[in-house]
Amino acid sequence: MRIIDLHYPKDYDLVLFGDNHYGNRLWHEKGFAKCLDFIKGSRRRRAIHMGDATEAITWADNRFDITIHRITPNQQRDGMIDFLQPVKNKIDVMLLGNHEYKLWKYGNLTDDICKALTNRKHEVKYGTLSCVIRIFDDIGLQFKMFLHHGFGRVASQAKDFEQKQGNIKASLKNKLKPFFSDVLISAMGHTHRSIIVPPTEEQLYLYINEKGSLKQGYIELGENANFIDPDKRYFINTGSFLKLLDPEPDAHGVFAVGYGELAGYQPIDLGFINIEVRNRRIKSVQKIKV
Repeated sequence: MRIIDLHYPKDYDLVLFGDNHYGNRLWHEKGFAKCLDFIKGSRRRRAIHMGDATEAITWADNRFDITIHRITPNQQRDGMIDFLQPVKNKIDVMLLGNHEYKLWKYGNLTDDICKALTNRKHEVKYGTLSCVIRIFDDIGLQFKMFLHHGFGRVASQAKDFEQKQGNIKASLKNKLKPFFSDVLISAMGHTHRSIIVPPTEEQLYLYINEKGSLKQGYIELGENANFIDPDKRYFINTGSFLKLLDPEPDAHGVFAVGYGELAGYQPIDLGFINIEVRNRRIKSVQKIKV
């Protein structure tokens, strides 16, 4: 895990995107292109990649499928470098994904991509599997984030749709809240879900003041506190660009069957997350669908 310091202005957008799985025939290339266009669309936008940029599955992997995996990991790495060239000066950090980690004994595909995109004007920092980001401006510290590529699943067995959404959000929050008490944002990728758990609004508490009087207050957002109440943090799952089903056959009439379809995963939104910061404070966190 790394601690990474970034210097931003008081007004900016920060895009969290990843799990594009380049090299898998089911990757949503048009959606990924829309994400890159969004990043390029404003001078104030910055970006962090959350890992699994490449599929990184070889013939020796039991997940290998010749109808899906038709280029080598090295070709995937080089292809992703080409895709990211137009936004190389906007990507500040790139995390290692579990797919790239599977090929660790052959080299570090993610670090290779970071180094290839780094130039004299800008460094794309290698964030390892997880990192704490400290965001500063000319005044000082704005807030901190904990970023992890991700692990496990966020799921619910509830039959009611609204209850299921609540359980899924609670599952994500419970996964991430034990890590670092002083971060305002905890985010992960990996599950391919787009989830935003915002701070709880107007949570009331009672206290006795120094004069012995009963008072009430509301828990406030704590950007720089050593302990930020979990109910006053953001918990985010950053989405993906990997389609569940193959909508059309290849030139030989073959439909690809991905591991999501084999596992019976339910349809989920494809896309990424945009964090709006205005006057040093988080204004909104948006789910962008592609």
